[in-house]
Amino acid sequence: MSPRIVFKAGSNGAFLYAEHLHDPMLCRIIAIAAETAPPLRSDVLVVTEGWRRARQGGKRDLHARFKAVDFRTGVESPLMEGAVLASPNSRIGRFRAAKLWSERMAERLGSDCDIVFGPPKHIDHIHAEHDPIGGRNA
Repeated sequence: MSPRIVFKAGSNGAFLYAEHLHDPMLCRIIAIAAETAPPLRSDVLVVTEGWRRARQGGKRDLHARFKAVDFRTGVESPLMEGAVLASPNSRIGRFRAAKLWSERMAERLGSDCDIVFGPPKHIDHIHAEHDPIGGRNA
């Protein structure tokens, strides 16, 4: 069975709006993330970002357009709920497990989705977006 799916709580928590659910691919992204996840602390998949205001600087931000979500990996924060459990339980082990997870997600989701994981900005989470134009792939 796949892990439970929870949304990060608190004032900087993750949340979705009904507009997210009108995009069947976004629902599929969340399901595939759960289905392809390695063992996770507390057997919980944590969505760390759903919608957010567009960031300054003119860059496209698909979170603001209801097209992106982020998932906790816990590479740098291994004691947090939803962190990847790896053997060996080291930063390198967790990084490898999260990298393989992101690759499984990308393979299952195909070219209409971009899955981003890795340094410098995407270590403690996997960024997943529905972008049929094909903005980036990592």
